[in-house]
Amino acid sequence: MNLTQEISRRIERLIRRFPEEDVLVLVDLMVLVANADGNIDPDEHVALSAGIESILGSRVAPEFVSEVVVESLDKLAEENLDLRALAIGHLLAERGEAEEGLRIGIAVALASGGLAEPEYDLLGTVARAAGVSGARLDVLIDHVREGLSFDV
Repeated sequence: MNLTQEISRRIERLIRRFPEEDVLVLVDLMVLVANADGNIDPDEHVALSAGIESILGSRVAPEFVSEVVVESLDKLAEENLDLRALAIGHLLAERGEAEEGLRIGIAVALASGGLAEPEYDLLGTVARAAGVSGARLDVLIDHVREGLSFDV
């Protein structure tokens, strides 16, 4: 399964179990991870597009994706990123979807072909807040990595 298919499949399953008012948290999670190193590269942008399209249930223009990403970045810039990551982790745990949310974040992080240290650290913050151990996060990373082909 390629990266965009993996992200789409996981989001489509997850949003069916999420209250509508919480769905945009998934956008924030994806944007936080993609921007963890201070830059959203083209492959991460493709991953974000797949995620946003899955949330909306339709294909959207690249300009719209860019607008959603910029809006999320602007919102996140007003917040402490660690606190936002903690809040996202708590929400995933409250919804009983900690590991599934982390898998989405991991897939976005892997979009550029690897997992950079800032991405790993951010995922670790989300995981701790969601009650997922570092060891379990490492297992999830391995599982997602093994299940992906990197043809976005």
